[in-house]
Amino acid sequence: MEELDKYLSGQMSDEERPAFEKRLAEQPDLQAALLVREGLQQWRIERSVAAAAQLRKGYERRARRQRRVWSGLAAACVLGALAWWYFPKSTNSALPPSPPVELPADSIAPQPPAPPSPSSGPVIAERQASPGSFSPAPNVRGSENEAAASQALLDQLWYGAYPPASWQPDEELAPADTLLRQRSFARAYVRLQRLEMRRPDNDTLRLMKGYCLLEMREGAEALRYLENLEARQPEWKAYLQWHRGLARLLNGEQAAAVQEFRVIAAQAGHPFAAQARKALGVLEKRK
Repeated sequence: MEELDKYLSGQMSDEERPAFEKRLAEQPDLQAALLVREGLQQWRIERSVAAAAQLRKGYERRARRQRRVWSGLAAACVLGALAWWYFPKSTNSALPPSPPVELPADSIAPQPPAPPSPSSGPVIAERQASPGSFSPAPNVRGSENEAAASQALLDQLWYGAYPPASWQPDEELAPADTLLRQRSFARAYVRLQRLEMRRPDNDTLRLMKGYCLLEMREGAEALRYLENLEARQPEWKAYLQWHRGLARLLNGEQAAAVQEFRVIAAQAGHPFAAQARKALGVLEKRK
């Protein structure tokens, strides 16, 4: 994956690129993996652009409010200046000015304060950190061990089931269905990505792509496809509950995943009840 990211970002050196492109031409699986990374990058870019547009709208609304406030203040200042100009001057302005006070010739003129002696050394002002100031976090020891422990936890309780019960994909989805059954997830993703451009609202395709992303360990993207299907396809409820729990766990949402698993484990006839109880036991031991 690191090699693919370097190639897509243009960071691959001139010496590495010809050898990589030769392997790319010879290995269909590597081509499929490259297309997967391109698709994920494109989706993330589109999501960032949408977020930036929302921020820009917020800035524009605040700027309009600020302009209205400043316009009101300017008008108030103008009215205040006019009122001061036309308002009668107070009687205090008619009083004669006070005569200057003359000091005797032999009085001692005030002297400026003496500079600090060289021996006293420079004065160092103590810098106070503001409450909202940002300081970079130090390197955390053992972060690689933590990632390895999380991966071992996922491997211990991972159970991705495919296909769902009573599964009947149409003719156009059948090749991707075959690839998913063969656990060829990169190639299945490429095919589903192309089909989604023509059939973005197909629930069967969305479930297949959500499961594919989940097995590729892309938790956030998998949730995006699996979260909104249950209302339209209630017969998929049990299947969606379990795989949403895995996606939440993969995405770092352990509390939400535990809640999903508890709901499943409490239902005696749930097809994933045994897996949910096992997952809860593993997660309890990890605390």
